[in-house]
Formats: sequence, structure tokens, C-alpha cells
Amino acid sequence: MTSKQREATMANGDVRVNEVPAFLDCGSRNAFAVLSIPPGPANGLGLIAVQGTGAGSCMGRNQMLVRMCRTAASDGFYTVRLDLPGLGDSPADRGEFRLEAPPIEEIVAAARWLSSRGIDRVSLYGTCFGGRTVLAASGQVVGVVRVIATSMPPEDRTEDARSSEAKEGVRQVRRLALATKPSTWMDHDLRRAVIRAARKRVLGQRSPSRTPSSQPNDGTPGHTLIECLDACLERDTPVTFLYGADDKAFRSWKALADQQLKDVLRRAAGSITVRTHPGLVHSLSTVAVQEWIVGEVLSVLREDRKAHANNVQGVPR
Repeated sequence: MTSKQREATMANGDVRVNEVPAFLDCGSRNAFAVLSIPPGPANGLGLIAVQGTGAGSCMGRNQMLVRMCRTAASDGFYTVRLDLPGLGDSPADRGEFRLEAPPIEEIVAAARWLSSRGIDRVSLYGTCFGGRTVLAASGQVVGVVRVIATSMPPEDRTEDARSSEAKEGVRQVRRLALATKPSTWMDHDLRRAVIRAARKRVLGQRSPSRTPSSQPNDGTPGHTLIECLDACLERDTPVTFLYGADDKAFRSWKALADQQLKDVLRRAAGSITVRTHPGLVHSLSTVAVQEWIVGEVLSVLREDRKAHANNVQGVPR
């Protein structure tokens, strides 16, 4: 930790959870994180949770991540929620966020923090880009119980794919600018495409010296989806994906599951699972969707707690 820890007691419904905010040492940068401590006996398991790049901070929309972590802590799990580089209170030290080169150092640092508390068995949770981050980081963290990802984009963004995406963004901007029907402006995917195109336009005008920092820091060529899933299979780490039935990412997942991912899913023999919710989940736009996500994550954590109960003895608090 690079700052003085301060323990605070936060209310979670009728339960009071002790929390410790700190800046984690991630090598070339620091990351802001909050540790939630179980108010009663710990079960020996931990949870590390991160939001996607659109959420802004480790609080999440409507403090979804806060509720998730505090509820899990009240159930005996040590939890850490953290901000990715340049989001919330974490300093910026990267260029463009890339799916095949996520900032895994933050997850590794959070795992070290939990380990210092005697927690060496952890589950990893992430939303959208955060899902790709925890999936890639699972191969660098010892003792991962499970990876859980919500609305995770399954595509690997190659240079050709990024070029095609940029051209499509320009086409979408033109389409929106020439739109005369109000229904066009209400198209969720179209509006997101325009926002992405505008964001890339701004990033492209910045200093190119930021670009190298977006490369993986561990010397590997990247973390493609198949590489990450293969690593999970090698370590017997189950993976649970949460999607909305109407999520664009879920459509991509289904297409990949029938093609490039067919072999890895066959070898997984049920250890890679997908749970779906009606409608859109990616935008976390309704309280009902957020409650479904929190409920599914807690359900999976409790299932794993039962499976690992025989391994939990004398966990320090």
C-alpha cells in the first residue's frame, strides 16, 4: 500500500461492514481500492471486483459494486473493489484500453493485499472491459476459485478489426447526422458507436507517447480470449459469463461459440457456463438488471463456498 490506511465502518442494510481504502502498488502506477472486511467469521474466500471503463469508478452505477462487495463481506467473504487506471481515483498511466492487453497488474496487486490478510482463495469479477481484465489476470493470480464476467466483449481487437471499427464509426456518425426520424436517435447501439468514434477521435489527437503504455507489461504478446480460456482450463478454474439476451456482446459470444470457441467449450465440459437475463444487461440501465447481476454473483460465490468449505480452517481476520 502506498498511502496510510484508514478503516471505516459502513452500513450495508442492517449489517455494518468495516472497510479500508488504500492505494495499491502496481509497479509503474498505483490503483485505488477498498477492502471490505467480514463483520463476523470469515469463510476463507475472497472476491476482487472491477467495473468496466464506462462506469467511472469502483462504486459502479447506483453503487452496484459497493452493494455487491458489502453483501459478500457480510456473508463472510473478504472483498476488494478497485479502480482501473485513469478511472475513479486511480491515476492514468495507459493509452487506449485494449481487450487483448488489459491492466492485469491491478488485479494481481489486489490479490496480494488479500493474501496479506490470509486469504489465498479468491474469485474474480468484472463488468464489460473489467471482465476481460479479470479473465486475463486469472492466469497471474494463484488460488483463483472462479472468474465471473458480466457483458464481457468476446472479440479480440486486432489492428484490422480496430481499423474496420473506426471506419464503421465514421459511417455511423454520418448516419446519425443525417437522421430525420427520432427512432434513429434512440438506437442504443448506434449512439454507443458514435460515442466510441468521438472518443477515438480525441485519443488520436493526443501525444503518441501514450501508445506504448497500452502494451502488456509482462512481455507476452497479449491475452486473446482463447488463450485466457485455455489458461483457465489448465488451472481447473471455472468461468461464469452473465449476459443480457439482447446484448451485442452476447450475439458475438454465440457466434464465436459455434466457431472459434467450439473446441475450447467442448474441452471445458461444463466448467465454462453462461447465464442470461431478458433484454439488455450491458448498460446496467435498470435497478432490476443490477439486482440480477448482484444476485447471480452472490449465488455463484455461495455455491463455491460450499464446494470449498472443507478447505477452510482457521482463517485469520
